[in-house]
Amino acid sequence: MLCAGDECGRTRNGNNNAYCQDNEISWQRWDLNPEEESLFRLVAELAAFRKAHPVFRRLRFFSGRPLRGTNLKDVRWLNTSGADMTDEEWSGDFIKCFGAFFNGHVMDQHGDLYSDDFFLLCLNASHLPLDFTLPADVHGGWHQLLDTYEEDGFAREPAQVQSPITVRERSLILLCTPRG
Repeated sequence: MLCAGDECGRTRNGNNNAYCQDNEISWQRWDLNPEEESLFRLVAELAAFRKAHPVFRRLRFFSGRPLRGTNLKDVRWLNTSGADMTDEEWSGDFIKCFGAFFNGHVMDQHGDLYSDDFFLLCLNASHLPLDFTLPADVHGGWHQLLDTYEEDGFAREPAQVQSPITVRERSLILLCTPRG
């Protein structure tokens, strides 16, 4: 969920209700510096990417169960070793890196199944780079689409990656495998 100005790094200095103020907190600047322009471009690319992939526009909340007609859960939460996260791992005091696998099979409003790519989002909130083992039970090989540690973000030509991958500090990597 984006608030106007988020796409170029505007801050409201912690004010979550700036609509009733007529001052710097609610004003939108249009003269962006190069860093703000870069963020603006990334957000525009993310919006277009979401529009192009129905897996990110599901009509129903994730259930964590296999979709009808498939043997893959709609979403899987993975630890850095590529295995499903346990209750103990979720309850731990120090969870800084995990992955979310998004099943590319999506149901439409009529309950019909159609296919998109499969995606893996690896997030690292730690101040250190961490290695992440990619799940091996998905066919097609993983291709890196996005790395927020890199200035450009989206890869112009997605490259196939091998496990394990390094997720740099305070960043995320988005991978895909072609339609199943």
